[in-house]
Amino acid sequence: MLWLLEAEGPGVWLVVPVTAVWANLHASAYLAPAIALLLAGAAVVRDGAWSRSARTLSAVGAASALATLCTPLGLALPRYVAMLLSSPIRAAIAEWGATSIGAVAFTAGALPLLLMLVAFGVRSPVRDRIVAVVFTVFLFAAVRNVPIFAFAIAPIALAALPCGPSRPADAFFARIAAWITVVAAVAAAAVIAALTWNAASGAAAMLPDRTRAVLLLRARSEPRVFCEDFAWCSIFLGRQPSATVFMDGRGDPYPLAVWNAYLRVLHGNVGWDAVLARYRVDAVLVRPDGALESLLRTQPRLWRMIASDAVSRLYVRPALLERPRSPQR
Repeated sequence: MLWLLEAEGPGVWLVVPVTAVWANLHASAYLAPAIALLLAGAAVVRDGAWSRSARTLSAVGAASALATLCTPLGLALPRYVAMLLSSPIRAAIAEWGATSIGAVAFTAGALPLLLMLVAFGVRSPVRDRIVAVVFTVFLFAAVRNVPIFAFAIAPIALAALPCGPSRPADAFFARIAAWITVVAAVAAAAVIAALTWNAASGAAAMLPDRTRAVLLLRARSEPRVFCEDFAWCSIFLGRQPSATVFMDGRGDPYPLAVWNAYLRVLHGNVGWDAVLARYRVDAVLVRPDGALESLLRTQPRLWRMIASDAVSRLYVRPALLERPRSPQR
């Protein structure tokens, strides 16, 4: 899509079907009309008038906005996007956090491009400089925006580099530098893959597998589970015997009311126990010695700890451990 918009030729209208396909894959498709309109504004600044390029890009932006509705969700997709922008999920998921200059993602994915822009960006056309500024702001809004920033800014940063050397000696050193760059890129890819693999195995050790096993073994009916870390509850899915979970951490499209209920319990706000009662929760996985565990301890007649492991403790309502009575005839 970015390549089509940069070309500004007749093919720019292909952005519309590309956006429709994108919208059927991910809600971030709303970046398409936003970027098209950004480039339209940059074209106005560049041309000093409401030029043909600006008019075309504006029309493409409007058409791509309509293309986002070409999904089975229809108008529900923009409503979901609007809800997500204000959802508490942004504070609960690391990738929605602001990009820190100390983050590996920033150092590896954004810093080289930013340094190139600082060093050579003055050579860029005004349109490219506007795009670079906007995407730099976008970069620091959330760490998940690092790859989007890189896609948009890499062509601008590379185009700003000085032209190739003219002297043979310079050409020789340029070839050496090119090979060093290739080797460094391959090495970086290997290191990142190794770190990702190690992190994945380490993350598995942070799941409450033992407490889950105890719960499924001792529960006399299908438990309804609330997890302090909502990502934990995914480990119950697809298991036998089965369990019902308050939230499945693999996805985020929950209504705002559900997120607010989760946060009320998590923070121990007034009515936290009423939330658990309303959703008929009879098992809670908590972090050891955390705030939520301290609240459960204040109600020993309602909640009993029956298991613990390195990452969690399991509290249940006593009725969950009782055998269900046979129906009276």
